[in-house]
Amino acid sequence: MGIISDAINLVKNQIVFDPFVGSGTTIVACQNLGRRCRAIGIAPRYIAVILQRFQDAFGIEPQLIESSESSESSHAKAKRKARHS
Repeated sequence: MGIISDAINLVKNQIVFDPFVGSGTTIVACQNLGRRCRAIGIAPRYIAVILQRFQDAFGIEPQLIESSESSESSHAKAKRKARHS
């Protein structure tokens, strides 16, 4: 995660954007560095893993932003989607 952290620290006071979130390393690095992150992922099963990883590591529920879903919790949405994909 050192390379990711170094890259994030290149520009201060900006929101970090990760258009290919993968396993969520950028999100975790941002949280460790006190930075805000916006990430995009298209596979619900991987998003569910990322959300759980974040919650396990930091004890807080990450915010999953979607445009047309109900108000159920972000983990419930991702887990439900992961089961159906």
